[in-house]
Amino acid sequence: KRRRLEGLGAAATFDGGAGWDAALLAARGRGVDQVLELRGGANLARSLQVLAPGGLISLVGFLEGTAIAFDAVAMMLRRARLQGISVGPRDALERLAGFLERHDLHPEIERVYGFEAAPAAFAHLRRGAFGKVAIDMSR
Repeated sequence: KRRRLEGLGAAATFDGGAGWDAALLAARGRGVDQVLELRGGANLARSLQVLAPGGLISLVGFLEGTAIAFDAVAMMLRRARLQGISVGPRDALERLAGFLERHDLHPEIERVYGFEAAPAAFAHLRRGAFGKVAIDMSR
């Protein structure tokens, strides 16, 4: 996954295991402006620690749990923003689709399964995927 991210233009990548936050700060010398938080739970506190002043944490997932606990002083001193991401209305999706088309942006699709292979697609998701795992309803 790291090689693929770097191939897509990521300046640096870090293993998500223990110590990723310290490795990121050591490599950058400063925090990051945006964190896309997929784990939630205790990982949210680590994301806050690597955030630059005025930075944004976009909370998308809860792989490590839905309870949120972090140091409020760290959040205040960094002037951090925490934003939850959820599904929106159809017109927002249509605006997003138009933006992607105008800027020739495409999702990273790891694999497409036929409808009959839907159980295999879900098993793939459980194993972990780099990009999108799709089910083609016409196959």
